[in-house]
Amino acid sequence: MKGRRILTASPGQRISRIDIEKEWDGVLLVVMNSESETTAVYEARRAVVVEALLKPGLKARNERGSLNISQFKAIGRLVWKQRV
Repeated sequence: MKGRRILTASPGQRISRIDIEKEWDGVLLVVMNSESETTAVYEARRAVVVEALLKPGLKARNERGSLNISQFKAIGRLVWKQRV
């Protein structure tokens, strides 16, 4: 599971490294506000994450195994959202 606290709406925020050499079924991204309260949870299955990480392009994604938050939201699905 990956957690990320978002204080500003910066488009370049990234989730930490995802190691495709290890065994796992999927990735959960837990988005938190400045008070560390969960505001949303996104899930992406392994095959989709690996495909996104192996796409030709950015060094951060390809060599470091890192996606930015907007990329992860695009490939994942929202499984929970805080009610306002």
